Amino acid sequence: NKKLDQILEELGAVAEGVRTTQIISDFALERGIDMPITQGVAELIRGVRPAQEVLVQLMQRPLSSDRV
Repeated sequence: NKKLDQILEELGAVAEGVRTTQIISDFALERGIDMPITQGVAELIRGVRPAQEVLVQLMQRPLSSDRV
């Protein structure tokens, strides 16, 4: 239940992928590319949604021909 800034400060090291995840998520959203895992992780990092909610949403996605 900590804010990202606090976690990064306490970590005292580079948190691989934090910045990249947001950049990729924004890129995909701007272009209409469906990247639910990346978007979910970005929402977790920003503190927009809790992990449980992201996980439930991912698990409830309907199957499509590209995921079979």
